[in-house]
Amino acid sequence: MTKLYCSQNSEFFAAREPGRLHLYKQSFRDITHVMNDKMAGDLIHLANNGDSFFRSSDGLFRLRREKNVRAERCKAVRDLDGSPEGGTLQGFYVQDDGERVAFEQVLPAQKFSSKLRRFLGKKSSQADVGPRLHRFILSQWSGRGATCYYETIVDPRTSAGLFWWASPEFGYLAILERRRDGNSILRLIDVETRTLISELALSGRLARDRFLTSRGSVGFGLERDGSRVFVIWTYEEKRFGVSYPKDSRVIHLGKDLVVFQSRKNETLLVKNYENQLLLEVSLKCLTDLGVQYKMSFNPRGSLDLVTHSNGELRIHYTDLESLPIDVRRWELLKERQQAQSLEFQSERIVESYEENRELSEHRERRAELGAEITELQAVRASGDVPSVAERPQRPEALDMESMSSPVDSGPASEQLPEIGFADRQEAEEALERLRMRYIAGELTREDYYNEKTLIERAFKALPEV
Repeated sequence: MTKLYCSQNSEFFAAREPGRLHLYKQSFRDITHVMNDKMAGDLIHLANNGDSFFRSSDGLFRLRREKNVRAERCKAVRDLDGSPEGGTLQGFYVQDDGERVAFEQVLPAQKFSSKLRRFLGKKSSQADVGPRLHRFILSQWSGRGATCYYETIVDPRTSAGLFWWASPEFGYLAILERRRDGNSILRLIDVETRTLISELALSGRLARDRFLTSRGSVGFGLERDGSRVFVIWTYEEKRFGVSYPKDSRVIHLGKDLVVFQSRKNETLLVKNYENQLLLEVSLKCLTDLGVQYKMSFNPRGSLDLVTHSNGELRIHYTDLESLPIDVRRWELLKERQQAQSLEFQSERIVESYEENRELSEHRERRAELGAEITELQAVRASGDVPSVAERPQRPEALDMESMSSPVDSGPASEQLPEIGFADRQEAEEALERLRMRYIAGELTREDYYNEKTLIERAFKALPEV
């Protein structure tokens, strides 16, 4: 199945299929990269300049927007080998323009204790159960200019782990630490000034929906008491809660609205911060048309609907106000295709019926002729073949006595009497019966050819159907 990706500025789009990555600039195909899926891993980011970033078990890679290039390994994290000195790599983010990376480095908080354990023959400091130092580092892809802009110590005995996410341009960082008692602490950090802006205490289970806007507004899903709420915490420390179904995902956090998408029901919900429903549309018509799609909200506030079908990628420029009209147009297109499909099926049924009817009539005629041949062969085998004078004449047979003597001179068409038929099919049947009578010995050779000439002349005179 093809997967679709969008850059933050909606300038570049990508369609990934097995062994291929097709890069598009707007709706025009730009470059096709051939790759090893196992080594490349997952595409985690499509930069605003068209560079692609991958993460796999082999490391972090960048594939530049150039033809016939090899993937570059990220040098900024090459020293994170799991040792007490290097630490382990946890989270990883790429800036929207692809220039910088942010990653989480985890180290033992008590290095002396780790060295002592290794000296005493312990297996590894990774197995130590103790406080961990989590360092959040901002760096160039090459490793130059690395800066630790925040660090904290996490004790596994009281903490259940950390979640963190960054704004697209790396202006802000949100860190959520889960406690063993079920409570959590959310911290909002200004990356440039390396200062803690605010903290928020909350309770409940964290969902996978997490957003952080360039204005410093944090959004995350929270499940509590069997319901799901998307919590929005603005830079001004205003808190909002927007409810949404469990089968939906948050795909966009705007200045004053939230957009949810349900893959199961294929619906799009838009609510404001006050939990009021602004829009609800169904996108099932696109799936019925055999089209893959992805929503991309560009910095201008508009909506780019990316569709992929039959190897072609297209961009539909719209907005939330115009989306219902576009959906209605796609529904009409689906209905038109369904009508054309039904019309085509009806034509095929009629053609099949006519073919079967003609075949059935042909089989019946063959059966009748076969029965006549069998009857004639049986009479001939019994030896009780009547003389020509005693044989009964069929209605279709000619009165040979009323005809003149065999033709001695001149063309046959000028001396033989006329004979008529209703259509060509009747003439063909008369010709076939004449042949069977000749085979059965009912006609002499001279009589057979005289009568055959009359039938063929009448056949040619009939109009073609």
